[in-house]
Amino acid sequence: MPNLIENLYNTNTVLDYIQTVERDYTLGDTLFPETKIDDIEAEMILGGNNLPVIASVHAWDSESEIGDRDAFDVVKMELALVKRKIRLAEKDIVRLQTPRSNAELNRVLANLYNDAENMVESVRARFEAMRFEALATGKLNFEENGYKAVLDYGASADHRVTANWAEADADPIADLKTWQSLIASDTGVRPTRVLTSERVAGLIEDNPNVRMAIFGNANQVVTREDLNTFLTRKGLPTIATEDRTYRVRSGKGYETKRLFPENALSVFPSGELGELVYGLTAEELELTTDPSVTVEFTGNIVTTVYKTADPVARWTKATAVGLPSFPVANQVIFATISFEETPGI
Repeated sequence: MPNLIENLYNTNTVLDYIQTVERDYTLGDTLFPETKIDDIEAEMILGGNNLPVIASVHAWDSESEIGDRDAFDVVKMELALVKRKIRLAEKDIVRLQTPRSNAELNRVLANLYNDAENMVESVRARFEAMRFEALATGKLNFEENGYKAVLDYGASADHRVTANWAEADADPIADLKTWQSLIASDTGVRPTRVLTSERVAGLIEDNPNVRMAIFGNANQVVTREDLNTFLTRKGLPTIATEDRTYRVRSGKGYETKRLFPENALSVFPSGELGELVYGLTAEELELTTDPSVTVEFTGNIVTTVYKTADPVARWTKATAVGLPSFPVANQVIFATISFEETPGI
């Protein structure tokens, strides 16, 4: 009897399927676009400064001052291994091998390919979380599944600030102007964008000083369009929000977390901030020995199907290695915003 599982659901068919799945591109893809290297380590430039170094005035017939190149801190970081798998149990294997009808066969197959898609999205979501952790904090902290590491992208301590915009005298516009000037003064780059949460953006729009600045009336409602039009007119960074969430397994259940912390606000320059650098996985190397697999279609996230004997099971696994690079981290303000008024003394 032919093995339906081997013929209908295997690494090659899954890889082909994943190539056809359309996905939504995100702000993370725009800020840190994907790239691929044939290694498991990447060199990352930390910090950066665009301020010019002026030449000196010289006497006639004197030798020119010798210039030097700015020193960049370069760190070589082992890319993070991210993977997840899901099991096809013994009963499902029997149903797939001896379906009672074509409808039952198609239903089980659809569930299997949906498993593959979900595993890929699970891995992709972990890297998306890395992108926004880097943008919110200037660092990546790992402590999971036996892996513990910290990647500090080298932002100046002066660029890590706090503000309490729940206070009656808070002035978010003045703060944004101060922060923009700080980055411009330190690095020669003028930030043009702000990313924060809807809650923080709402604090700005509801702030009496902001309403007075825009309309001359503290009771006038300010919309996001009003706010960004005003900020653009003043040459200040415009505001966007990120409130997506994801789930993390916690004990026997799940914990919901945010991609971008609710109390975070980042001020940063235009253009790409870095790259999401994918590397080479062990799975890709293993697949080069399998003549049935078209290795060039493995993609940045590699999906494989394999079996175990006791208990009998089929596994669908998605694997990738990668990290976001962030060479402009020193051109970013990493702000923590307080939502509570300071109690009176």
